[in-house]
This record gives sequence, C-alpha cells and structure tokens, in this order.
Amino acid sequence: MAITVHVGPPKTGTSYVQAALAANRQQLAEVGVDYAPAGAGPNHNGVLADFIASRPDMPEPARDLLDRRRRVDPDASGRWQRLLANVDPRRHTVISAEFCAFLDAPGIEAMLGELSAVDEDVRVVVTWRAPSKMLPSYYQQVARVQVMPTFEAYVGEVLRLLPHAVVGSREWWMDGDVFPKVWGQFPVSIIEAGPHMVDDFLAVIGVPGPMEPAGDQSRNESLSAAQIAVWQAHLARHEGRHPSALARVRTRMRRLPLAENRLALRQDLAADFDAAYGVGSASASRAAAKQRIVQALASSDALTSWTATAQDDDVLRRLGAWQRLFDAAVLFRTPLLKLRRGALAVKAR
Repeated sequence: MAITVHVGPPKTGTSYVQAALAANRQQLAEVGVDYAPAGAGPNHNGVLADFIASRPDMPEPARDLLDRRRRVDPDASGRWQRLLANVDPRRHTVISAEFCAFLDAPGIEAMLGELSAVDEDVRVVVTWRAPSKMLPSYYQQVARVQVMPTFEAYVGEVLRLLPHAVVGSREWWMDGDVFPKVWGQFPVSIIEAGPHMVDDFLAVIGVPGPMEPAGDQSRNESLSAAQIAVWQAHLARHEGRHPSALARVRTRMRRLPLAENRLALRQDLAADFDAAYGVGSASASRAAAKQRIVQALASSDALTSWTATAQDDDVLRRLGAWQRLFDAAVLFRTPLLKLRRGALAVKAR
C-alpha cells in the first residue's frame, strides 16, 4: 500500500511524534497502519544505525552517531533487513528516525531505493522548527554525552560551515532550503513543530485523530545553560573513565529545578538565521539574511544571549558543590581500589 518515512531532522518534535505513534500502535494497526517494530525505544534510530553500519562509505557525522548509538543500544545488527522483511505491501507502514538526517546523498538514495523495492509507494514526512530553536536544542542534547566547545564557539562554527555544507556534512540538515529537497524523488510533506503536530502527522498518513497522549516520556527535557556548563566541566575531567559515577551525578543534576534561562542566539541573529535557513524563505530575503550573518561573524559582538539569574546562580552553586565532592571521590577511590585489589591478591595466595 505505502511506506511513510519520517526523516526528522533532530530537535523538531520527533520524540513527541514517535512516542505518540508507539503508544497507539494497536489503534493504528486497527485502521491498517503499521508503526514498524523499533527495537529499543519508540523510534527507528536503531534500525537506521544498522543501515549505516552496512555502508562503509557513510560520512563522519553518521559514523560518530553510530558509535554513540552502540554505547546505549549495542544489539542493532540485522534490524534493517528484518524491518524490510516485515513490510506488508497490503498495509501502510510508518517508519520514524531522525538518524535519516545524518545520511549523505548516496545513503539517502540507497535507503529509499531499498524501501521502494519493497513497496514502490514511498512517502516522506519532514517535521520542521525554526533553525534558531533547533541549534541550541541540538547543542544541549549533544553536550549531555560528549565534550563540546562553548555554545558561543559552536554557533560560530555552524554559521560558518552551513553556507558551504553538503548533504551528510555537519548540521547540514538545519538548512530548510536544502533538507526537504534531497528527498524530492518521492512526495514530501512538511509539518511544523507544535502542539498539533501529531494530529497533522495523522492527517498526512490518512488516519483520523486524535490519539491518546503518550505521557511524560514524549518530550526531551532541555537543560539550563547553568546545568550544561557544569556538566561539560564534569565530562572534560572524567569522560570515559567513570561512566557509572557520571551517570549518578547527571541524575542528581536533572532533579534540580530548571532555571528559566536557556541557551539562545542573540535576538537579531536568531531572526536572520531563521530567514536565511528556514523553510519557505524568499530567495532575496534568504540572501540578505546570510549577508547579515557574515557581518555578525566578522564583528566582535557576542553571537549568543544568556544573562544569569539568581536561580541560575543557585543551580551553579549546588552543582559546583557536587562537582567538588565528585572530584574528591574520584581522587580517593583510585588508591582505595588499588589497595583492595592488592589485599585480594594476597588473600588468593
């Protein structure tokens, strides 16, 4: 009948849509729509990870993503082929994976080619959000799992790279003039992120709404700028050496009340970024906005905006205390472990 592929990109409400589809899998099946089995979690990123692993020529961003995915979902082997084998051409199959945004042009062509070999009626859904909102949201998500440059430096990097980005390169998917077009060999529907996006998605796949809400797990919780700063300091000191202890600190950190202040682009730069790289911007407006971005990069003014509040100061103080305790624990834990191993070795003799 048809295969609909929701390709993201990241930070456009994908988790919200995926959680709703997974929570209502039975309701969808009753009207002839199969939200394909996903393995770990409500999305098909593990399935796409298996597809990426099968292609040795994938670009570096996709490979980096695959490495991170394997840490949390090591058993993704064979999922792509199982998904293809389970597609019923008499029904409407839905796949949702923002990992699609990390494929390069040959990877996209290969993926869509393998899907169309199973069912020639392939459709694509793109969810979209203002790029000025996607950029800080993506930064704080990646900053949870790896050491990153400061947000100011990251914004500068992206703004310099994006005009020259090719499909599959770093953050190329933030260009709303390019991302929807690379899937253009098949029908593409664009859905704006927002409270009604699940109903909009259902309308695209021909399912009458509404659906039951997915619950508290349907959204990714953002961290405040203060939390990100402290967490990055933790990672810089201990990344790769004390994963279980780091996980405990991160859990405690997320229990703190979130400060209202979030990472953001400077207000005028945010407007230019949206005009330059948003979906549907006029060519003249797009070109003028890109020129203003070039001028902003050439100036010495800050690209980002964050003014610490009293609540931010309190979060930083409390997290700073945890950080000092954590550092002390690591300092004393290593020699204690050595002593314990030595004692066990003596006892074994």
